[in-house]
Amino acid sequence: MLVVDTAVYSTPINTRKALEQLLATPSLVKTANEFTQSTPLPLYTQPSDSKSASDGRPLAVLYVAQRECAVVSGEDGLEWVGSGDATTCVILILRSSLTGRIACAHFDSEKQIVLSSSANTTATATASAASAKQKTHNPNCSLTGLLDSFTAAERAQPFDTHVIGGYNDSKQPTASNSDSSQSLSVSESLKTSVALLSGLESRSDMQFRLVTACVWTLNTKYVTLTTTATASASGRKSSAGSAGAGTTTATGTGKSSLPVEPYPLARDAAINMKTGRLCIPQFVLLSNGSAEILIDNRGPNYVLRCARIIASDESTLLHIWRSKPNTGSKSESGESKTKQTDSGGTAPNTDTDKDFGSVVIPAFTYRCYPTFAQMKDWSDQMILTNLSTSPLTESPLFAIDMRSVMKWLVQTYPKSVFGTSKLLEWRRDRTSGEWIPVPVPVTSTTAATPLTLASAANKS
Repeated sequence: MLVVDTAVYSTPINTRKALEQLLATPSLVKTANEFTQSTPLPLYTQPSDSKSASDGRPLAVLYVAQRECAVVSGEDGLEWVGSGDATTCVILILRSSLTGRIACAHFDSEKQIVLSSSANTTATATASAASAKQKTHNPNCSLTGLLDSFTAAERAQPFDTHVIGGYNDSKQPTASNSDSSQSLSVSESLKTSVALLSGLESRSDMQFRLVTACVWTLNTKYVTLTTTATASASGRKSSAGSAGAGTTTATGTGKSSLPVEPYPLARDAAINMKTGRLCIPQFVLLSNGSAEILIDNRGPNYVLRCARIIASDESTLLHIWRSKPNTGSKSESGESKTKQTDSGGTAPNTDTDKDFGSVVIPAFTYRCYPTFAQMKDWSDQMILTNLSTSPLTESPLFAIDMRSVMKWLVQTYPKSVFGTSKLLEWRRDRTSGEWIPVPVPVTSTTAATPLTLASAANKS
């Protein structure tokens, strides 16, 4: 059930009108405005004594990519958990009031939310049995499976709930835009937002205190994009920044202007593991004056995870995080089992990296279509026109990322990436901050270490 202003919200959220009625709640308007007007926080490096950001220690950040989710414990060695680039997608962040455990998910379709409970329960039970017997990782799930990842004791206590992303992309900035007769099918943002909030509302065994609802009308402004802003939205802006709100300029004045367009106020969100603070994060540092990635904290292997979306038949939500065994950030009685770090994160009680959690990507099959070889050489505008659901609102990173993924796809094959292993696993090294592959038994002589986004971008 949803709780708004300490009271259970009793109106079913199943239509556009019902969603807009919820979003008109003064407290939600206030928190959405505060969030969208906040200063983006760089999460790609820990500040050092040097003036160069690249000299600092990489922050312990878990980036949850599109069509992924994670449930993270305070003992997993992370400082921040978040996601980004949710233009027509929606990000969900939950924080248990009992243990402080955090769930983060990036939905790009209502289908990942409304998967039937019976189907999901069967899939989850099968995956759990296989995992216990073979120590494999088979975490395909839906919203139901994500919520069921919490213990019964956690589910009995309220969750702080944040929903970010998805804007009014129906392109009707007039009074008629509030017409409740408009079908949900006209907007992916609307369908996903309604499905997600309705899904949370339907869980009678859980309480979701809706703190932030920066979606739909509360995440939309209407602007006139100039030719300069159009170039920025097409990925040609090269000043330092990240895939976050505020990286593209839009204005209501200027020559050669385009018609008024809806534009998202925020598309990224992250939460601090220790304090529960929500922020607009910057996961990537671009060079000043060119579209070159200097620091990328969206690992591990962001390009491989993007390939799963673009070139495979995998359409379910993928649970990518494996917490350290037999622990939680607090016991079910609420007693803390972690110690805090000076940087505001948490650290495990032992000194080995094996006590950290890990990112796990199950093996999947992907196709390399002949057009990929051509697409890697496409201009930014062609990439946006053909690959984006919202080409005028994408961040500068969109074209860079898509081009890197296309290059990677034409240079690799599933067997060369996964060999005969059933998964790839990475654990973060506490000294370097890098994600280090965890050795897995591989018998294929063609197996190779997966490429990183940076290495893919450097190959022609």
